[in-house]
Amino acid sequence: MAFRLLSGEPVACEAEIGNYGTQVAVGVARAVLARHLCLELERVRLVSWGALLEDGDSFVLEDSCVTVQVMPDPLEALFAKALGLEHFADAAQEPCIQLRSAQLEELPAGLGKLTDLEELHLSSNKLRELPETLGQLQKLKDLRADANLLIKLPESIGQALSLQELHLSSNELTALPASLGQLRHLETLNLSYNEISRLPKELGQLQNLRKLHLGSNRLEALPDSIGQLSLLQELYLANNELSSIPDSCCELHHLHMVQLGGNPLTELPAALGQLQALQELHVGSAKLETLPESIGDLHGICQLFLASNKLTALPSRFGALATVQKRSNAILKLEDSFCSLSQLKKLFLDSNELQELPMNFGDLVALEELNLNDNYLHEIPESFGRLTSLLELRLAGNDLTELPESIGQLLALKELFLSFNPLETLPESMSALEALEELHLQTTKLSELPTCVQRLKENTGILVVWSE
Repeated sequence: MAFRLLSGEPVACEAEIGNYGTQVAVGVARAVLARHLCLELERVRLVSWGALLEDGDSFVLEDSCVTVQVMPDPLEALFAKALGLEHFADAAQEPCIQLRSAQLEELPAGLGKLTDLEELHLSSNKLRELPETLGQLQKLKDLRADANLLIKLPESIGQALSLQELHLSSNELTALPASLGQLRHLETLNLSYNEISRLPKELGQLQNLRKLHLGSNRLEALPDSIGQLSLLQELYLANNELSSIPDSCCELHHLHMVQLGGNPLTELPAALGQLQALQELHVGSAKLETLPESIGDLHGICQLFLASNKLTALPSRFGALATVQKRSNAILKLEDSFCSLSQLKKLFLDSNELQELPMNFGDLVALEELNLNDNYLHEIPESFGRLTSLLELRLAGNDLTELPESIGQLLALKELFLSFNPLETLPESMSALEALEELHLQTTKLSELPTCVQRLKENTGILVVWSE
């Protein structure tokens, strides 16, 4: 062999350079050797009979005529230093490497030589790209490079077939390689806070994916293939530019959390009710005008957030919800059927246009928190007295002149907000509210603190905030 490393190991590349006895240009030989050894050209030097060969020189190709010197990679040296190691090769024994906030701007190509690596944590650095050799890390299960400056991912990332966790939030990614779909063991993919405008259809091949975080990107549409993520449990898509959600999303039967807030959505899929595992649905600050009737089939849902939309009515069919939030909409009326939600614990209907409540409102016996601030209510039904689990009641900013006597039956009540109502009197029964800790009465028509409130102050020492 004409070429040998310092260790004596032969480098078989003569066939690409020439036959024995051929006069060879040093520059040509260096280029071939660098390509053969997968090294940068500047790291390859040639020595013959103890003398360094320059690119302008030439030599005769013959057996053992040239020694190949491989110069240290400066990026490998920086990487080793950041790890507190003397040599980069020492990192080959590390199953987990953590280099958070290490001011790294570039990774060495030699990273691919760390074939025993299982976890690589590179968050909060200044990396603009990951090396193509990343795909050689066949044992890598967990890769975290959040809060860097990444603008693209290497196509080879799809060859890191053992990956289960991939966290790349808070970067500058605009697109994803199709090869990402090859990561069949991936369970968590976090790409929030990037600049991604579209997703490859191959994303649907991630058959083991449980969590998909894509919030705060520039997505305008989702591929139909997203419905193939059959094991998906969490889907975060808040603060994008989505105007619709594909019907295929309703095939994600393991989904229990969906975040869609902050998108210009005007409607939700008609088959939404097929998501029987769904527990939380967040669609605040969108442009919803109606809700699909099938939402009433979501019997397992416990939190539904619909604040700041354009809703004017609710579907006649509603499931056994535990929390409903419909703030800042334009709801005019609640149907009597709404009060059949016997498991409802929290109800937020503030900043709507309600003028009255159903007479059977007291059937919501599990309610613990009720916010009806800033509506146009002029009376409260007597059935309110049946809300005996109520801990917090907000009625500020309405048109109430009086309250029902039955309010004195709310013995668990701790906070009561009545400010900014034209209240002229309060019922004597309120003196029984001995669990009350706060009572807000600013800006009413009460000329003096009612006797029932004075009695509560003496007996319980509650905080009363009021103005004459």
